[in-house]
Amino acid sequence: MNKDYASILSTMMREDQQLILSIDENPKLFQRQNKKHIAQLRQILEEIKEPRISILGYNGALAAWLIVQHANYDVSFQRKYLNITKKLYRNNPDEVYKEGIAYLEDRISVQDIGKQLYGTQFKDSLEFDNSLEPYPILNIDRLAERRKKMGLSNIEEYIKELEQVYGKKVIYSF
Repeated sequence: MNKDYASILSTMMREDQQLILSIDENPKLFQRQNKKHIAQLRQILEEIKEPRISILGYNGALAAWLIVQHANYDVSFQRKYLNITKKLYRNNPDEVYKEGIAYLEDRISVQDIGKQLYGTQFKDSLEFDNSLEPYPILNIDRLAERRKKMGLSNIEEYIKELEQVYGKKVIYSF
């Protein structure tokens, strides 16, 4: 495999982002592309062992996380990747895309128990049309502290960003 991991991952991220915009119209196409990306990422990880920023660059580490984040059909790989990045974070926090740890941990937790720690996962509201709402958040009193530790914006800023990106109102009460 070519050793320019940053370029490979950048291309994968660009393809991912182009398809994510049309995921509602063609989810199978998105999943097929993501499976191809996961196979490539597995190959890269076999060679480098850890998705270190010093090897992949910041954007490469971001791209690797994004590909894994979108692989909901392969929770075991998401867990494996999360464990690798959490261990890397404990040993050297500057070598990992730490925001991705929070997002991926929430994604897996929502799939497992329907709740999250960092408030990164939202769903379409069942009560209000064209609205989003967060999945329940565990220990909400410490949410701001957890988000700050992982380099995430405060929840109010994140909600504004979600409203801009998705063009939907976010319904919440914290």
